[in-house]
Amino acid sequence: MKKKLLAITLVLASAFALNPVHADFYDNTTDSQSERARKCYRGARKPAFIIDFRDVGTRANMTPVEVRDAITRAGNTNKWTVQDAGGSGESRLEASLVVRNKHKIVVDIPYTADKYSLLYKNSNNMNYAACDGERYIHPNYNVWVNRFNQEIQKELSITRR
Repeated sequence: MKKKLLAITLVLASAFALNPVHADFYDNTTDSQSERARKCYRGARKPAFIIDFRDVGTRANMTPVEVRDAITRAGNTNKWTVQDAGGSGESRLEASLVVRNKHKIVVDIPYTADKYSLLYKNSNNMNYAACDGERYIHPNYNVWVNRFNQEIQKELSITRR
């Protein structure tokens, strides 16, 4: 029993070591960029550039419905609220995440059978700021959206026709 527990612990520890999820990992600004951002960014932490996931590929031979369903399942797994946001003939979802009833982020998700994107739409209590053509936000935004993207990729890989 001890050997089994040790093996499980080692597997979990190595998974976390290979997949850093702390916000500092996504804190992707240099010190000089941070200083420029400070003129409009009012957060306590060092600001991060917003990372948009653009045109992420899906598996071959998927339908738009399968892609939509995979995104929705991934959202449900990570406590995102996913809803249809498409207009006439437009394949678009909107997903929102509320963390500790304190932070809220919303991403726009256009998709086709071949690709999807996760694009910043808006947020509450995340210290979003735009300066000199750059968009800054609390670094946890990038952590949460990256986890969502990883879960979408997992769902897409197990979706079967």
